[in-house]
Amino acid sequence: MAKKKSGRILVTGAVGQIGSELTLELRRRYGYDRVVAGVHRTPPTGDLRETGPYETVDVTRPESLAQAIDRHRIDTVYHMAAVLSAVGEERTQTAWNVNMKGVRQELGRGAGEGPALVPAAAAQFHAQVQDRLGPLG
Repeated sequence: MAKKKSGRILVTGAVGQIGSELTLELRRRYGYDRVVAGVHRTPPTGDLRETGPYETVDVTRPESLAQAIDRHRIDTVYHMAAVLSAVGEERTQTAWNVNMKGVRQELGRGAGEGPALVPAAAAQFHAQVQDRLGPLG
């Protein structure tokens, strides 16, 4: 039997440029208490903090993500967490872990068992960084 949808959303990277705007718009559309701002090191401020719940989430740690999903009964995740190119080119492994493994962690809960995932991280790797790190996997 299919699990009943809660209509609750988690936005990872919610204090970033795109994530913050997306979180506020989703709250306006679907309800302020139904959209959780997933933050990592930078706490939310202003409207983002005042208009709805937030949760500290590390997308590179499966247990951190799972706890947030379970605690808030999340059924949709927008993956906006990303290490952008300026930092990512200097810290390639960190960028890979957040940008690529972060998506894999979210997908790892298994089809039909976890929330729907909308991977939307804005970061892109340059060819030479991909050559150094190898293929996804």
